[in-house]
Amino acid sequence: MYFPNSNRQQKGITLVELVIIIVVMGIVAVPFGAQLLTTSRSLAINNYIQTGVAEAKACAEHILYTKRTSGYDAIVDNTICNNVSAPIAPLIRSVTVTNTDSATEAACPAGSTACKLVDVNITVAGQSINSIAFLFVK
Repeated sequence: MYFPNSNRQQKGITLVELVIIIVVMGIVAVPFGAQLLTTSRSLAINNYIQTGVAEAKACAEHILYTKRTSGYDAIVDNTICNNVSAPIAPLIRSVTVTNTDSATEAACPAGSTACKLVDVNITVAGQSINSIAFLFVK
């Protein structure tokens, strides 16, 4: 049987070879895609933590400034940080101001007339990522 161009050398690849190459590359790429997804989640968590620390520090600095300029009695309730910029979503900032006196609380030092325990907490999805607590003594 006569085959025209039978002595011609093959140039290029066939469709079957191309499909095999694409399948093999897809199988090899799966672990890299999973690693990329894990890395991007880790970066997002680190970003939330860094932003949460900055938010807690800003609120704490505002509370200290309020005490320095307006005195001990100006720290009255949990809305003290409302003048500080709101945290970016999904961060949630909560401030707890607890009034204590030296007779009932061990945290309040002897000889003081009253104390205020202030806790600044930053959470993401219900999980605390940063908390700053300090005690004001009168």
